[in-house]
Formats: sequence, C-alpha cells, structure tokens
Amino acid sequence: MPEKTEKYTSRSIPAAFGRLQSALDFPNQIKSDLLTEHRIHGKEKREVKIAMKKTTKILGISGTNIKDGNCDKAVQAALESAAQMADIETEFITLADKKIMSCKHCQYCIENMVPCKFEDDANGIIDKMAEADGMIWGAPVWTHTIPPQLIKLTSRARYQVFFTGDFRNIVFGTVTVC
Repeated sequence: MPEKTEKYTSRSIPAAFGRLQSALDFPNQIKSDLLTEHRIHGKEKREVKIAMKKTTKILGISGTNIKDGNCDKAVQAALESAAQMADIETEFITLADKKIMSCKHCQYCIENMVPCKFEDDANGIIDKMAEADGMIWGAPVWTHTIPPQLIKLTSRARYQVFFTGDFRNIVFGTVTVC
C-alpha cells in the first residue's frame, strides 16, 4: 500500500508554519548567555537568565535562474504565510541575478580558518543564512538534483560549516517546483 503523503494547499500552509514556529522556539529556550551573580547572606548565588529573541528571522532563498518565475513565487508565498505569524521577520533572496563563483577547493578557507577569499554575492548571502533562525529554500527539480546556483552556494559555505557552527539549530524547509 502506498504511503500517504500530506498535501499542502494555500489553506494548510499556515498550519505547517505553526509547526515551524514551534520548532523555531526551541533554540530560544536553551540560549542562556546572561549570567548574574548576587550576594545573599555573604554567599554568592548565581542566576542564569535566558535571553529570548523578540523576533524570529526566516530567510527564503530561491535557487532558480528564472527571475520572478514559479520558484520565486512559491518561496515568496511561503514567506508571506510565515510573516502572518507573530514576531516573524522574513527576507527573500533570489539567486537568478546573483554572481556566485564555484568552489575551487583551493583549501584557503580550511587552512586559514576564514571565509572564502572569492569576492562575490555568495559571501553576503552566507552571512544572512548564518543570521537566520529558519530558512526556506525553493528549487526547481533539474534531473533529480538542485540547480547549480544552490550547489555553488552550499559548497562555498565550507568555513561556516566546519568552524563556526553558524548553521546549527536552523530550521530548514524546502519548496520544489516541477
């Protein structure tokens, strides 16, 4: 018997983002970067305060080479649904008009423990990816894989993946266009 799959319609997308919001709240609950100390009756008492973010940032990236095409529209629709929730900030990036060089595997980023030395649009996009609490990627299906622009973007993030941990605890979703 075939496995039942859940079909999302324009009415059910907000429900899916309700589940996304629950997942996005989890990292905020475990962040404890503020530590205060108090003296009570000559004894030190440490108190940990949890730093809660006021807004959740969701970055939408469309990996198509066709500007304002179906993939761009699908990612924008997903971001619009997410923006209807409280305390959600969204940003949309299309790779259609971006210059992203291929990773040459020169090992510069690994040997020097710094971001890629190539200056193009990938560096700014990777910085925005690291700042996001959640990401929605859109991609057309090209012969059972994602478009070259997305492949080039992910391969250029080697420094962030190996050394910074910037992409940990980021909730990730995809939208595909056939």
